Amino acid sequence: MTLIILFTLLIPKINQPTSIMGWPGQRIPVRSDTSQTPEVIFTERIKDLADSLDHDPRKIYEWVKNNIVYIPYYSSIKGSKATIIDSIGNDIDQASLLLALLRYSKVPSRYVIGRVRMDIEQVLSLLGERDKRNAVEILKKIKTRPIFNADTTWVEFNHCYVRARVPMQYYRGSQSDRRGTVWLPLFPSLKEHKIGKGPDIPAEMNFDPEEFFGAYLKKDSITDLFTIYKEDIIGYLNAHYPDLTYDDVLYKKEIVSEHYPILPFTSPYHDSGTEYKVLPDTFRNYLTIRIERPGAEIITKTLLISDLIDYSLFLDYIPATHEDSLLVERYGGIWNVPPYLLSVKPAILLHDSMIAIGKKVSMLEEVDLYLDLYLCDGSRCYPLTTKAGIPFGIGIGGLYPEIPSNHYSQLALEASSDRLIREIDWTMHCHSISRPSPRIAFPILSIRYSGGVPTAIDLLGDGISSW
Repeated sequence: MTLIILFTLLIPKINQPTSIMGWPGQRIPVRSDTSQTPEVIFTERIKDLADSLDHDPRKIYEWVKNNIVYIPYYSSIKGSKATIIDSIGNDIDQASLLLALLRYSKVPSRYVIGRVRMDIEQVLSLLGERDKRNAVEILKKIKTRPIFNADTTWVEFNHCYVRARVPMQYYRGSQSDRRGTVWLPLFPSLKEHKIGKGPDIPAEMNFDPEEFFGAYLKKDSITDLFTIYKEDIIGYLNAHYPDLTYDDVLYKKEIVSEHYPILPFTSPYHDSGTEYKVLPDTFRNYLTIRIERPGAEIITKTLLISDLIDYSLFLDYIPATHEDSLLVERYGGIWNVPPYLLSVKPAILLHDSMIAIGKKVSMLEEVDLYLDLYLCDGSRCYPLTTKAGIPFGIGIGGLYPEIPSNHYSQLALEASSDRLIREIDWTMHCHSISRPSPRIAFPILSIRYSGGVPTAIDLLGDGISSW
C-alpha cells in the first residue's frame, strides 16, 4: 500500500521558462545547459560525488539509477540538494539531482517533460505495488494522467526525465572520447525495485493509531512516542516471533541495480517530450512568511519549499536603531533590556544569512505571524498571534532533512510525530509522503509587568508547535 499526498504551485511567476523543441541530435548547447537553477544546486556533497565519479556521465547516470529510490508524489519538493541527502525522490527531484551532477561536470543537460509507456509489471515494480488498480490510482493521484489498455497490461503517463549531450563514438557517455556528441534521453527515476517485508505486526496487534496517540496524551509520559511504539513492537516480536528483530518487519523498498558499460543510445520509452533548461514554475512550491500589525505590514518574504529542506530558516529580531544596539550591548542581550526601552526589527535568516529585514516595532508589541503555503490544491494560511522579539525556528514537516545548527530550527524539525508516523508506515508496510505543513519552535517566556508596562523577560524553556 502506498499513501500519496499531492502538492504543487498555484502562484504565477513573471519569468516563465521557454520550451525548446526540435530533434534531439540537432540541439545546440547554451550556457544555461551547465548552469545552476533553484532546484539544480552544486552543493559540496554534489561536487564531491561528481568528482568521485570522474565527471563521467555514464558513471553519474548509473549512480543515480542505483542509489535514489523512487517514491511517487507530484512537483518538485526536494531539489537536488535534499534528494542526494535523503536518497529518495520522485521523477522531478531525481532529474534535478542528475542535472546537478551532469552540469557541474560540464555536461550540457536539460529537463524533459513528456509521456512514457511501461508494461504494468514495470509500473508495479517502480511503485512497489502488487495490485494493478492501486498502481493506476497512484498515478492518477500524482497527476500523471495515465491511460491504459483494457487488460491493464501497459500504462502510459506523464514523466520528467533528462536529455544530456554526451560523447558518442566508441564509448558513448565516457569522457575518454570527445570526437562526437549526441543528445541522449536519460530516465533516472524509472527503475526496478524489490520489496522486502516481514509479517504485518501492527495488524496482528490490532494497532489503532488514534487510540495509541490518545493513550499517550493521557499518560503525560516523558518517554517519546517513537520509543514507546518501537518497544511495543519489540515486545510482541519477543512473544510471538523470537527469531525476528524490529528491522526484519519494516517495509523495505530496494533498487535492483543496473550497470551500463555504455549509455544506451536508444530508449525503451518514447522520447518526445518538451525540453526546459529551468524547471517550469508550475512544478514549484512556496512558503510565504508575513508579519503584520493592524493596518501595517512589517515583513514579507517568499521562499521555495526546496530551499527549506534542511530547516535552517530562522525568524529573529534585531535592534531597530543604533541606540537600540547600544542598549542591547549595555544590558548583555536583547532579552535583558527592559522591553519598554527597546525597538526591534524582524529579520529572516536562511542558512545563517540574513535575507530580509522588516520595519521597526516596539519590543513585545503584539503582532500576527502568517505562514502561507502555496500548494497544488490551493493556498493554506497558518496564522499565529505572537509578540515582537520572540524568535521562531521554522520548518516544513513531511520531509526528511539533516539537522541544522540553529537551536530553534533544530527543535522545529525534531517533533517526534514526523518520525513516528514514518515508522508506523514502515511497520504497516506502506510508504507515505505527508502534505507539507509548517513546524515552529520558539522560546517560552515569562513577562513581568509594572503598571501595565513590560519591564523584564524570563526564559522558561522551549516550545514546539505544528498544524
